[in-house]
Amino acid sequence: MSTGKDKRENFERLLREGKLGGMAVLRNLRLMLASGVDPKRVRERLDQGVARALPLHFVTAARHAPRLEGALEKAMLKSIAGIAKLAGSTGLVVDVSGSMNYKLSKKGQTTRMDAAAGLAILLREKAEEFSIATFSDTCIELPPQRGFALRDAMVETVDGIEFQSLPDLKALGSDAPLVIDCSSHILSRTIDWSRVGLAFAGAQKNVG
Repeated sequence: MSTGKDKRENFERLLREGKLGGMAVLRNLRLMLASGVDPKRVRERLDQGVARALPLHFVTAARHAPRLEGALEKAMLKSIAGIAKLAGSTGLVVDVSGSMNYKLSKKGQTTRMDAAAGLAILLREKAEEFSIATFSDTCIELPPQRGFALRDAMVETVDGIEFQSLPDLKALGSDAPLVIDCSSHILSRTIDWSRVGLAFAGAQKNVG
């Protein structure tokens, strides 16, 4: 499928013929958009539902396709609608330090933060009573927002939003150079410099 001469045509043919399963769409979403597949076709497939998928799969996919977050969130909430409710009161405390940016496996794309956000989203939907807090230097209780809004609240830092991976500007249809502020991670996290046009940092945070 992904080794053909024209990936876009192969993906679009599989979508038209209904031969691309929901999990396959999530796993190949970044490649599909990068090859030029019409996002409308992907939305139509997501609207049909994604069976046997957990929120962490959608959170991972959304990092590579922010333009499809609305359709991904709708499919995510639909996919877990049939899971039984969890009685009683449930609390979740999530580590949001830099170590959460590491991948769960060498071959996969899911990070520890993706998994944590996925669990939080699932508990928010299924727990009878749910509370959540994050910790790094301090512990902060968060409002139990729904869907991707809860993920965003978890990765929000004092100075703004922390990206868990470098945005794929080409997948977004842009040829602009990527400019990053890596103050929080310089010399403490691997960065793919081939994708960076300009980087700046307050190096004293991790150096010295």
